[in-house]
Amino acid sequence: LRRKQKMLKDNVILGDCLDKMREIASNSVDFVYLDPPFFTNRSHKSTTRDGKRTFSFNDVWSSQEEYASFISERLYECKRLLKKTGSLFFHGDHN
Repeated sequence: LRRKQKMLKDNVILGDCLDKMREIASNSVDFVYLDPPFFTNRSHKSTTRDGKRTFSFNDVWSSQEEYASFISERLYECKRLLKKTGSLFFHGDHN
């Protein structure tokens, strides 16, 4: 097994959040910002201001239960990572 990493100060990690969080040691993070899909059941597409790059993602779910499971897995990992004095900012929507 790979040893879990401690977080560095002011570190930003790029990648799938669930995979990346599983690589981080428990009780080692001061702050987590989670901005998940909003359960819109649509595909989204955006282009950079200069028009050179396009990004897209599907926010389509088979059920509310599937979406809740997706969110729950990530919240569980966030809680595991946070120090007792840590904070979680969850960016949500009314959907």
